[in-house]
Amino acid sequence: KLNDIEMTTGRMRVRGTVDSFDAVDKLTSALKTYRCFTTVNKGKVDRDSKNQNRVAFSLDIEVNCAPPSQG
Repeated sequence: KLNDIEMTTGRMRVRGTVDSFDAVDKLTSALKTYRCFTTVNKGKVDRDSKNQNRVAFSLDIEVNCAPPSQG
C-alpha cells in the first residue's frame, strides 16, 4: 500500500507499507529495472507503528527519463 508519493524535478520519494521486509527488497529491485529510475535507495524500513504485522518503508528515487543517446 502506498501512503505517500512526493515528486519534484528529478526526484521521487515513496512511502508505504508491505507485508514483509522481503517485499521491500522485491519492490526496490523491481523499480531498479525501470530505465527512468537511475537510482533507487531504501530509506527507513521498520515495523509499522500502527500495525506490527506490516512493514513501513520509504524509497528515494532519482528520475531521469532522457532518451538514450544514439551513437
